[in-house]
Amino acid sequence: MTHSTANQATLSKLSASQADSTQANSGSCNNDMSEKHFVSVKEFRDSTDWLFRQCNVHYHSCKGLIEFKSFGEQLVRVFGLVAVLDCKRAKEADRVRFKKAVDLAIATEQKNIERINQLEFLKQAIKKH
Repeated sequence: MTHSTANQATLSKLSASQADSTQANSGSCNNDMSEKHFVSVKEFRDSTDWLFRQCNVHYHSCKGLIEFKSFGEQLVRVFGLVAVLDCKRAKEADRVRFKKAVDLAIATEQKNIERINQLEFLKQAIKKH
């Protein structure tokens, strides 16, 4: 449970810093997580797709406790790489899609934590019998 809580805390911190830097693009940031990395439109779109793929494909292919735990670590890593990206030439539709991907990643990690907790509970219940 502590491992899952750490993943959720990391995602929350990353999403908060991403939201802060989106709202206030002025001023310098000392924290690397809130500093935006500007990329090309293609890389911005590809990264958005990568985050969506993590949530819509990889999460649903997990079958056991170890896979769900591994997925959680992988999602946090991908989220950390993608959440700090920005693109000066991105269209509004690209930014909306990016925000949806970030929101989906946060929701998926919460679902993943719940599933890990369920599987750990079942594992403990089976051990008792």
